[in-house]
Amino acid sequence: MKQTRPFLKWSAIAFALHTSPFTLHTSAQRPPEQPDAARILHEMQKLNVLGSVLYIAAHPDDENTRLIAYLANGKKVRTGYLSLTRGDGGQNLIGTEQGDALGIIRTQELLEARRIDGGEQFFTRAVDFGYSKSAKESFEKWGHDEVLSDVVRVIRQFRPDVIITRFPPTREAGHGHHEASAILAAEAFKLASDPKAFPECGKPWQPRRLFFNGSTWWKQNLAEIAKQDSGWYTVDVGGYDPLLGLSYTEIAARSRSMHKSQGFGSAETRGEMIEYLKLIDGDKPKTKDIFEGIDMTWGNEGDAGEIGRILSQAINEFDPNDLLQTLNVIGKYKETSNIQGVFWQPVLDVSGLSIEATSPIPTIACGDTGTIDFVFTNRNDITARIVFALWIGEVGAAQQAVFDTTMRPYSKFSSTRKFVAGSMPDEPFWLKSPKIGALYDI
Repeated sequence: MKQTRPFLKWSAIAFALHTSPFTLHTSAQRPPEQPDAARILHEMQKLNVLGSVLYIAAHPDDENTRLIAYLANGKKVRTGYLSLTRGDGGQNLIGTEQGDALGIIRTQELLEARRIDGGEQFFTRAVDFGYSKSAKESFEKWGHDEVLSDVVRVIRQFRPDVIITRFPPTREAGHGHHEASAILAAEAFKLASDPKAFPECGKPWQPRRLFFNGSTWWKQNLAEIAKQDSGWYTVDVGGYDPLLGLSYTEIAARSRSMHKSQGFGSAETRGEMIEYLKLIDGDKPKTKDIFEGIDMTWGNEGDAGEIGRILSQAINEFDPNDLLQTLNVIGKYKETSNIQGVFWQPVLDVSGLSIEATSPIPTIACGDTGTIDFVFTNRNDITARIVFALWIGEVGAAQQAVFDTTMRPYSKFSSTRKFVAGSMPDEPFWLKSPKIGALYDI
């Protein structure tokens, strides 16, 4: 009997565009968005704010989308959500999938939620093994130091100024995973800056402040408590963004409604909405602004203040050509602390550069050779040098095609390249190896 080889779905083949000094990862699975002028201006404004916040909880759907939507769009800071697990031990109200299959669904629900509210998504290796009675039980199954190292790694990579936890580090959190997420956040807040702690997890970074996001769900009199305790800070997340045409609570409801497997369908609300933040660690703000004293300007990057001046001019005049000038400046500072994390999508939006990659076949056997037809189009009156690298297959695969070409204004460049499909069929990377206890082997 002839032995057959596994097939790799074509939709899983990804490519990366390197237009120095920024990187954009794209995929064939979803058509690109076509932002209008208001959305581009909104994103341009975000480029001029270098602050960052990391929200930490235990499961998909634990995050506070109202606060994330406000921070990412109202304060315009980079906002991430770190979920310890992928929710594979929860319920499923839309199908029969459980375990690993449910974890895939809930991972995608989180990614869709972040796509709406403007946040970024992170995970640890921890497996959601179902209800846990305490943090102690959770750590016994996961391994305390293993998950702590993952939290430290995310902090060092994302480099947040502020960390916010959803739950308290006590049994009041209810679920042991919830309690564990707050304990790990507090420990990682201190350890992330220690070069001796988990040196394999990146360069040290010290966040400025750690807050707990309290809720009237647990304490109905929280408003009164916050008035009497100077350690509590209030944030009105109910503002309206005229460029987006939505309030932050409306954005949040749409984001939260992506948790379909949990039966969530949040109604959109409008008007004042107060969130409560308790300072747990770090320096105490001198005002009621949780970002007080944190320099979130390009001036904080030394000579890179030149970028801030160009961006301010581009924003004030809404001149895309001014925005494109940042490409000629930022290359000099691409190794500085915050620039690596800035998402330069609006620069691409106004550049007019387009990349298409198609193949004559929908699937390919692992190890076989196929072709990709590339079309690069410069739709603007600029001259652009494009350096493009292609990787096929599993993480760490060798690059199989490289382009380095200069494109004249309003020009087009086409090329067909061969590639060899990876040796393993496509699957979620965290499921490629058997679990080690209650940890994914990543």
